[in-house]
Amino acid sequence: MTSTRGDFPVFEAEGYDYYLEPWVEEQTLTSPPSKELRLLSVLAANHKISENEQTIEEGALEEYEQEVDFIWNQQRLHMEQLADQLEQSRFISPFTMTYLHAGPFLERMFQSGKSGFQNWARHVKEKETYRFVFCHGKPSIAHGLIAADGNAWWTNWEASGPNHPAYDLAYFYQDIARNQPFHALDYQAIVYV
Repeated sequence: MTSTRGDFPVFEAEGYDYYLEPWVEEQTLTSPPSKELRLLSVLAANHKISENEQTIEEGALEEYEQEVDFIWNQQRLHMEQLADQLEQSRFISPFTMTYLHAGPFLERMFQSGKSGFQNWARHVKEKETYRFVFCHGKPSIAHGLIAADGNAWWTNWEASGPNHPAYDLAYFYQDIARNQPFHALDYQAIVYV
């Protein structure tokens, strides 16, 4: 797979697949960025060097829109059913309280994501092409490493392949939210980088 510069960040040699990572030098800061932000910057650099475009047929795009809409509606229904079930409990655990309290926030995130997807689909229809990059596939904190000198890189590329860069961002953010204490302000620093 070639990058926008014409080089080959992914290649095969002697029966093995090799993935070249962009080198991100540590910048002098008064407070160094978190591990998450360092890994995210390397992921973004990887996306940038592998960016490509491809044409898409209108029928295929409409089918994809319907599929995404169906999946989102199913997930939203599941979230609402879970909230209804939790509200009927006699005992409300801290997790239950957090989930119910976050309902409006999750709804805003859902609507924002849906609006962003609709804008993307409109843009693709106008250009008749879509942008894709070489995605990691499962960018989690466990798959990211920070060296002693501050440089960051990703491991475990077995799920990698061409996809939209938002896929990696969503997976990474989901992993952070699942495995670390959630603070509403932290997501903004990660999402808007």
